[in-house]
Amino acid sequence: MKITYLQHSGFAVEFDTFSVLFDAISTPIPPLGTKKIYVLASHAHSDHFSDVVFDLANQYDATYILSDDISLAGNDHADQVFFVSEGNEYDFQDFRLKTFGSTDMGLSFYLDTPQAKLFHSGDLHWWHWYDDTDENNLAMEKQYKNYIAQLSTLPVDIAFVPVDPRLQDAYDYGINYFAKEISPAIIIPMHFWNDFHILKKLPAEYNSGDTKVVFIHEDNEVIYST
Repeated sequence: MKITYLQHSGFAVEFDTFSVLFDAISTPIPPLGTKKIYVLASHAHSDHFSDVVFDLANQYDATYILSDDISLAGNDHADQVFFVSEGNEYDFQDFRLKTFGSTDMGLSFYLDTPQAKLFHSGDLHWWHWYDDTDENNLAMEKQYKNYIAQLSTLPVDIAFVPVDPRLQDAYDYGINYFAKEISPAIIIPMHFWNDFHILKKLPAEYNSGDTKVVFIHEDNEVIYST
């Protein structure tokens, strides 16, 4: 398995016979070792979905798995698209997908594959804004913790979790809580708006070494390989 960071919240995960792309928003992407790909988009925000990903269908055997808030009016690839919604499970040829909600828009994804169990948060995050009211921030905290409680019944090997610098000192509330409650083997930060410096503030491990953090230095970097 090989994981390449694309940009923002975008990743390519290569398995032996297929690859998965999460929230890719630009092309071309680094070449993949397999011709069969699944392109997942967590929601319609432009930093998580762009219809340029349909260009990949010219190069790969592509299946598109999109949150149902995404509109594809006039798109020529509708027959390759599966729309998915919160709180459901879907069987694809190479993995089982379970969808969770988000504290913003769209979905988060849990993939049960033969090699690893992956979770991609999308915009599921502990959004604590300093210019918001205490009431709203407390409501967001409760909502985030409720979603994490739902996920906590499942094993997670690798998790992609936001660390948004716009939240200032609260940038790591979500990743800290996620590591504590879920304890994935590996946690990969994302959604940091090209602010690679903020990643240097993260510890190399959480939970006394139970969860390792993968650090990212640049776009299109191979960040994990087994």
